[in-house]
Amino acid sequence: MNTLLKTPFDDTSDVYNCSANATLQWSSIKFSELHVFTRAVQVLINSLGKLDEGDYWFDFQRRIRVFRFNLIACPLSENILQERLADLLAYLQETRSTFLQSRPDAADQYENLMLAGKRLQTIKTSHLLMTLTGEIREIKDTGSALVLVCEPRFIVDAETSLQSSGIRNIDVASPSYLKSDVSYENMFIIGPTRWFPSFVFSAPRANKIQLLKFAWISDSWKHQTVFVNPLKQKPSRLMQIIIEESPDISEIDADSLLPPAFNFKFTQNQVVAAGSGHNDIDYLQARLFLLEDDWVVPLSAEDDASILVINLADTNLPVRKMKVAEIEPGIFVLIRTTGGGDFIIPVADQILGPLSEKARKCQREWKSLLRNKIVENGYDWTIKQLKTNGSPRANYMNVRNWMFDRSIKTEFREDFHAIMKLIELEEESDANWNLMSMIDRAHRQAGRKIRSMLIDKVKNSDLRAIKKSGKIDFELEQESEISITAFQVREISSDIIKLPHWQIGNPIKQA
Repeated sequence: MNTLLKTPFDDTSDVYNCSANATLQWSSIKFSELHVFTRAVQVLINSLGKLDEGDYWFDFQRRIRVFRFNLIACPLSENILQERLADLLAYLQETRSTFLQSRPDAADQYENLMLAGKRLQTIKTSHLLMTLTGEIREIKDTGSALVLVCEPRFIVDAETSLQSSGIRNIDVASPSYLKSDVSYENMFIIGPTRWFPSFVFSAPRANKIQLLKFAWISDSWKHQTVFVNPLKQKPSRLMQIIIEESPDISEIDADSLLPPAFNFKFTQNQVVAAGSGHNDIDYLQARLFLLEDDWVVPLSAEDDASILVINLADTNLPVRKMKVAEIEPGIFVLIRTTGGGDFIIPVADQILGPLSEKARKCQREWKSLLRNKIVENGYDWTIKQLKTNGSPRANYMNVRNWMFDRSIKTEFREDFHAIMKLIELEEESDANWNLMSMIDRAHRQAGRKIRSMLIDKVKNSDLRAIKKSGKIDFELEQESEISITAFQVREISSDIIKLPHWQIGNPIKQA
């Protein structure tokens, strides 16, 4: 259905037609060795009991749960399956002695899991991938078909595995991709319905939907529609369900197979602990953002905080600065994953050239001296002295911003001169102002350069591929050591935390 020269109305019409005509077929896959392994994982988890995230064996439990979910939620090739399984068995062997000494009550369950893993290793066939490729080869036009996996992190593995089986001309995506105006003739959904948002089924984007899951995973589904007679559509055929196996063989609840949900509280506690022990004046309000590919980044929650974003829904201005408070899930935020910190600074330093070292040293010096005055005497005294020195704009918010590294200089020269007088650098005021102005111009030029490059990247990219993967990687021309990634926001913490200002914008990769 995704053909060229289609208008937005055509796309919308196709979506509504899918809602009226869609049918759903269930295909259950038998794989007894994986079933035994899955149950062995569950028995071991149950024997460990409920663990707090600070517990020594929590990461172990999380790792085996995630591994199990990956095996049953993604159509992996035999090579990938065997490689991942070998890694897990090596990990289990490595931790075996410590585990048996620490948790003798769960020793039998641990040994059973290792045995089940070794038995699974002897199977040289990927049942899920084999079934999927068999179904795909039955359709005429793979260009009008979609494989839907429940998480974006499965897309690359699924594409690689399909290609290794000779299936190349087919889309692979996660549910968020279906929020745009896309539609297909055939959609293959990997996993039970409860692993997917309800809109996947209540607003179907394909005429023929086939759900592939392992036979021993229980599932339940009730049809609801989100369309209210938009095109006088016929009653949906989505209730015409074909189930190839009797549901009474399903033994494991679909929800119990999900990996542990992301815990904002635990991550917040870790981030806050890492930033503790500093002076109160160094802290800013922040909020954690969970991004695609399992990155977490703290962004400023101050009222005036803004960040460069990409909004693929805004075709007129896809790349722009946006207030952090206005960011919603689905927006892409720019993060420097290698080196950390502000990605503008290294680009600006390259623009400054040989002067960058001198200018940055000056910037650090006067801000450090201003901070010392505030620490020694407090904000009230500092503001009063700055006003006495001729600063008409000295107030709590401004002085606080002037002190932080993320601001370069004051907006007006008279405020800067008042600071120089306060920190006893009055004679160097003009020279320092000129250096800060150079940094400011370099930052603006760097920002324009990055924004222009982002716009070109978005214009010349397959937007469908970006929406499917949830991220955009790019490197600055002639500056390959500076890598920037735009990640799609998945969730936003509702809690406000306080962090040192240098931690803001530094991403954390989740295990």
